[in-house]
Amino acid sequence: MAEYPHYIGLDVSSTIIDLCNEKFSEDKAKEFQVYDSFTYDKSIKCDISMSLDVIYHLVEEEVYNKYMEHLFSGSDKFVIIYSSNEYREQTFHEKHRKFTDWIKTNATDWKLIDRTENIYKLEAEMEKDTLDTSHADFFIYRK
Repeated sequence: MAEYPHYIGLDVSSTIIDLCNEKFSEDKAKEFQVYDSFTYDKSIKCDISMSLDVIYHLVEEEVYNKYMEHLFSGSDKFVIIYSSNEYREQTFHEKHRKFTDWIKTNATDWKLIDRTENIYKLEAEMEKDTLDTSHADFFIYRK
């Protein structure tokens, strides 16, 4: 739905990257690459970096820290995060953290300029996710 002069989409899933490359094969403004936190190209610089429903799926600390470094170092102007922002007990595939603590310590030149709370919030005490709820809110940072 958005039009950008140049868009780079990163994902850990090669299947998703293949699907995106196929879907947007006619749109030369978009490119998609497999993201690996250990081989990430740090020369990538954009006006906006976005992280949408990713952070709480990073259960390993080293992977989480590298991802956050890349998210903030990849942008010159804005970072948009859609994620939960509270500590919860870890499950098999989710580790909810207060990522704003990481930013305060490691990305001190970035300032939170807006937070939009999710009106369809999935509360921690609910048993399972549904298709129309989420743990996440939007956080917008500016350098």
